[in-house]
Amino acid sequence: MEPTKYTPVTASEYAYAQMKEWILNGTCKSGEKINQDEYAKKLGLSRLPIRTAIEKLANDNLVLISPRRGCIVTPTSKENLRQIFTLRGVLEPLALKEAANKAKKSDFMRIKEFLEENDDKVLSLDDSLRLNKEFHESIYKLSDNDVLIKIIDSLWEQSQRYRIIYFTGRNNGALRINKEHFEIIDLLLNSKIEEAADLLVRHTLTSLEELSTAIND
Repeated sequence: MEPTKYTPVTASEYAYAQMKEWILNGTCKSGEKINQDEYAKKLGLSRLPIRTAIEKLANDNLVLISPRRGCIVTPTSKENLRQIFTLRGVLEPLALKEAANKAKKSDFMRIKEFLEENDDKVLSLDDSLRLNKEFHESIYKLSDNDVLIKIIDSLWEQSQRYRIIYFTGRNNGALRINKEHFEIIDLLLNSKIEEAADLLVRHTLTSLEELSTAIND
């Protein structure tokens, strides 16, 4: 694995950004032991910034630290996936409703234009993952609720590994997701806020069911 070139302020921020990327993109596998000396060598750093990065990754629920096992990448599991998506199914509709009460119709129109401009890219794995997150993010950030946004951002990061596992080699899920994105934004443009929120709940729970099929506990 080759480190990405980052320009963070400190060595620990660099270590955190790189290790986080490796965990989210699947380079660091579920349950894999993290050896501080090995990562210090890979990144050309001392152990101290690696240790600091690991503490931050633990706060993100991306690694687990225990006295006996040391540090490992948080294992993927159906239960962990269920917990993440159950919370998303509650919090994102809440953020959508707040956004609908604060945003202008032109804000939602820009989101629809974004969907239309990228409609031909959804079958690419990298593009599909990016566009999916950007769509949801563009709605819940219109809520202007900083606490809610921070929690949802964290849930999205934790779910990224599951998406990579599922969508590799599958196109149907991406097509279904993109179709429902258009339906959600059309409901918002027509001021059908409750219907949009209900569809977002179903959208999230369907994704949970589909992603669960790719996870072996």
